[in-house]
Amino acid sequence: MIKTTSSQHDEYRLAFLRHLPKRIETLEKRIQRFRQEGWEASGLSLLNDDVQRLAGASGRYDLVEASQHLLAVENMLGDFLARKTMPDPAQTDRLLALTASITASLAAHPEVYEHGGHSEKPPEKYWQRWVGDAPPPRAVAEIPTADAALASAPAAKAAPAAVATRRIYHLSDADALSFELDQRFESAGYELELVETAEELIDLLMSLPPQLIVVGVSHSNALEAIGLTRRDVQKRTGSHIRLLVLAPHDDLPTRLLARRAGADTVLFPPFQAADVLKQAHDLLEPAIEDKVRVLIVEDDRAQALFAQSVLANAGMLAEVQPDPMRVLESLESFGPDLVLMDLHMPLANGVELTALIREHPEFMQTPIVFLSGESDPEARYDAIDAGGDDFLSKPISPKYLISAVQNRVRRVRAMQQRGMRPACTVAPTCWIW
Repeated sequence: MIKTTSSQHDEYRLAFLRHLPKRIETLEKRIQRFRQEGWEASGLSLLNDDVQRLAGASGRYDLVEASQHLLAVENMLGDFLARKTMPDPAQTDRLLALTASITASLAAHPEVYEHGGHSEKPPEKYWQRWVGDAPPPRAVAEIPTADAALASAPAAKAAPAAVATRRIYHLSDADALSFELDQRFESAGYELELVETAEELIDLLMSLPPQLIVVGVSHSNALEAIGLTRRDVQKRTGSHIRLLVLAPHDDLPTRLLARRAGADTVLFPPFQAADVLKQAHDLLEPAIEDKVRVLIVEDDRAQALFAQSVLANAGMLAEVQPDPMRVLESLESFGPDLVLMDLHMPLANGVELTALIREHPEFMQTPIVFLSGESDPEARYDAIDAGGDDFLSKPISPKYLISAVQNRVRRVRAMQQRGMRPACTVAPTCWIW
């Protein structure tokens, strides 16, 4: 059954409502922790991002009062970030009073507490557990602005820049490995949220996307639904959500299931918490790779500039060599990851150059991709037979050219990496897409 736009909106709204009290409680706990342990820049930035998303979603789902309170929190946090200062205790109490006002405003929406069983209506004077003797929440118009809050106390000392915190949703197996893994995630500074069921995870994804999802072994039967929701949320929000799956066993059906769910990394038994943590860290903080270097061998200036501009716009380093007699010289000086070769050139054609390149041991593994308007099957065969890796036809779309180059270089780099060390620290029990 195909869902209408209206019914899908209602479904997202209900999911958001079910989890909004829990989201606000999480914000309060984080603010309270900062109050006790001290603020730091990355935590303040992540908190501001979360509040901004919640404010936007609250407005989108007609929670006007909650949205106004969240906007007030966002304004305060935004001012701290702009001024590169951290909230002092008094300003932190004002933030807690604002978040308590959000929870109080949800009393006007009984549907928040009537679906799913994830939330309970807050007790009377709920806000007092966070702010002690601070005054109760006031109307939105009476809540102090960020400027007023900053003016009422001396500016806090600016905190040093730090690595941004990352949020992880862990669909846990509730076993010894999961408990150890959760401790390691929190010790590493990740913002961790434990999830008991796939249904709860899907609701959370629709209300506040994380940076990473970790799915435990016992939930592999829910991978398809999780993958579909993840793709929808990424498309709707523009966010990028990594997916790490702990699979029950290594076989083709399991690999296909994980592939269809869009898993970035799949781990197989036996599991070690340290290995899972490393894979999660690699997904959240990927190593900065060197730019892809492409040598374009093309005597037609217009064609060469087209390929160079397309690849450069995709973040690659592209060098043009119009003289086929100087290709070996360019290979040695430029050290490309891939050669984009024309077929028909004066003095030496692409087939001859490819054969000469393959005679040099240092260039045996360098991918050579032909880009030509030649349609003769025999000419294509000669190009591949001489040592070419692929044959692309002109005219070619920029998207296809970029994909062909990137995918070829990615595979070669992965093979080179495997030649130096195992594909990952848990080989052969690790599989990375």
